[in-house]
Amino acid sequence: MSSCPALNCSAALAFPPELKPNPDVSGIGVLIGFLATAYFAWILLVVHYVLVFDTSNAGLKADGDSEDSADGADYPTNPIDESLLKFISKWFERPQDTWKEALEKLLLIMSDQQIITGKLSSEAGSLSSAAASRHIIDRLLFTLYLYENVPLRSWRLGLMTILIASLVIALIPTGNQAWLTDTDYAGIPAWCLFNYSNSDPADPSDNPGGLGGPMELSILVLVFSYATRAIKMFRWSSIQSRLYLRTKPGNKWIFLIPYYIILSILLVVRSWLDLFESMMFEITWLLIALIWGTIRLFGTRNTTMGNGNILEENFWAFGQALATAMLGLLVFSAIETYIGQIDIDMGVNLLISLLETGRKMKRDASSNDPPPSDNASTKSPECPVSEARQIVPMGRDIADESTVASLTQDPQQVIPRSWTAYSTEERTTGEENIQLNATTRKNPRSSLVVESTAPHKANYYEKSWYIVLAMFQYLQVLSVSGGILSGAYYINPSDQNFSGLFGSDKYVYSIFLRLLNWLTVYAPLSSFIITLPYTIPAKVPAIFRKWLLLPRRRRVMVFTKQVVIFAIAELFSLDTLFGMPFGLPWEDVIGDYSQFLLVLVLSGVIAV
Repeated sequence: MSSCPALNCSAALAFPPELKPNPDVSGIGVLIGFLATAYFAWILLVVHYVLVFDTSNAGLKADGDSEDSADGADYPTNPIDESLLKFISKWFERPQDTWKEALEKLLLIMSDQQIITGKLSSEAGSLSSAAASRHIIDRLLFTLYLYENVPLRSWRLGLMTILIASLVIALIPTGNQAWLTDTDYAGIPAWCLFNYSNSDPADPSDNPGGLGGPMELSILVLVFSYATRAIKMFRWSSIQSRLYLRTKPGNKWIFLIPYYIILSILLVVRSWLDLFESMMFEITWLLIALIWGTIRLFGTRNTTMGNGNILEENFWAFGQALATAMLGLLVFSAIETYIGQIDIDMGVNLLISLLETGRKMKRDASSNDPPPSDNASTKSPECPVSEARQIVPMGRDIADESTVASLTQDPQQVIPRSWTAYSTEERTTGEENIQLNATTRKNPRSSLVVESTAPHKANYYEKSWYIVLAMFQYLQVLSVSGGILSGAYYINPSDQNFSGLFGSDKYVYSIFLRLLNWLTVYAPLSSFIITLPYTIPAKVPAIFRKWLLLPRRRRVMVFTKQVVIFAIAELFSLDTLFGMPFGLPWEDVIGDYSQFLLVLVLSGVIAV
């Protein structure tokens, strides 16, 4: 009985074997098939978000529990999604529910396909990353759908966990020091690269940083995308994450340190959580993950083009054409699903119209029935019909009068209680409150700042600057992502080191330390620059009050203040992230904090 020969990794590293092409895994047609479906799923998600996404149904739902239970209470809608969709609805009319059903069914088909093909392609690394990204996109859209299907949600989550785990294992060899350091090493068996003691024998100092940065970043992108969707798929995990990350920090220890400082910090944390919970952020993050996987895929593929026989993977054979032609199935599935949903909706509408017609005919038949033969014997002699049908005098209150005798000739006749449909007690309800409000109403010209409630109880979702703060943090996410993506692509092995805005991946730990410092210190401080000026109450000087009485002038001044504070915070954020030439040196930590204090004072002066 024959068996597979044992691998000799030492010999493979000393004398790397020739790399053989494998068009079934990394052929151009296979790549187009996987990447096209991934981006197509992302486009469908954007269409679903713009056209049919409902913010009121995007909260936590009960898993088989009562809707009115304490833990199953609905949470408020996300202010970022609500504001963005409200703006979009001014330009586009949202269609009927047919689109929603069709999009969900189509992505369900794509999700089932990815569970199988993603697992089979896990050995292809970045190719499976595209499959996993597309499956996470499908999970993002089906969160609400899976809330109502507990068994379906459980087994799909289990299969997705297996897919993610296999992909993480497939990415481990890419962090080895011998991973694609030269075109001659492209043929080393992947099993040998799982052992990190097998380093590049030619020049081990080429990668002194140890693990490769792209591998760690790929795992972080994948795990973060999967973890956020897994948490939101279950009610108990969603409630606990919101409870410990948002509710409890917002209700505890608020008066133990200076009031407005802790309020500003709380608003910064809340705005970050609102951004992370929004559908807009998840769509953006999935696009970033797709771009990262695409760049790494083609970058890794281009490093092996020095081997002449690898060019066979670019030839369009039957397998490549078949993988690309399979994309047409998605188009046919989309058309058939939409047409089928239209037929279902037409059938439901027809059934509803038939039921309503039947009810109407039944009501008409009952109203045309002749009165009973003994109608005269049951008529009340003390209350003639002519007197009962007379018009009630204007202003007459009959709340305390006796009940009017029932009429048998016209059972549908209803006599109003009074001409206003309200009794004297009902008309006078709340009169004291109305008088109180009339006497205590403030003149809007007397002050431009009216504090109705305590600042920590105010609804900041109605403030325009809070949405500006969320958009500022959204730009911060794009800035970090752009810096990471700037060094993700390399053309040949000599240029494979991370040469983007953050430096070389030979010093991956210093890059992570820098990003960690910015994410935990400087990014919140830059948001704090925007928050604090709006939480501290400030009276407008008397010299400006008369000038600001016109609404147009007030809007111009508010807009100008928001733009200036936003620009100052953005410059501080970019300077501390990338080390802009106009700022203080990054290494001078004391200088950065001095710069922050200077910027904070400047923004406070502008806000006042």
